[in-house]
Amino acid sequence: REDTNQSLGIASSMAMLNQISAVLSDADKAEIKASLAALEAKMPFLKPITADQTKARQNLGDSKDHVLKGINAMKLRPDIMSGTFLVTEYFKDLDFHSQLYELQQELAALQEKLNGTLIWLGQDMMANTREVYEALQREVKNDPSLQPLLDEMSAYYARTKKVDTSPPAPSK
Repeated sequence: REDTNQSLGIASSMAMLNQISAVLSDADKAEIKASLAALEAKMPFLKPITADQTKARQNLGDSKDHVLKGINAMKLRPDIMSGTFLVTEYFKDLDFHSQLYELQQELAALQEKLNGTLIWLGQDMMANTREVYEALQREVKNDPSLQPLLDEMSAYYARTKKVDTSPPAPSK
């Protein structure tokens, strides 16, 4: 159909809507997954946390300035802390946090691109599916065997119709 449309000088609406046109080979996908596994293996210290655990503990969040003041106090007077306080561990945690934060920012940027790509692909697929549905609606008159498929697809569109919540127009 696309060749026919192109020969007639008609641009397919699918081609106009297609935001992402790419493929990921099985070999590339396997390499990416292996790279992700290698990244995880390089960070055996990663530790998951539940929402309840997060709520139950004091987190750094916007308190980094406060922590830096504590670090500065330790640099000035490490002797004020008891012998059980590990000053070197405190400094090590600060450095480690900075390193992980930098990595987290880079991974977050990649995750944002991945999420955006999935959204664009989803929009492409829904627009293309709508085009297929409209073609089924036209063609079912010529080919009644398409009716069961059209009925199945129609059920989706019946479920997803937006409900008009605007107030009724005033009566005259």
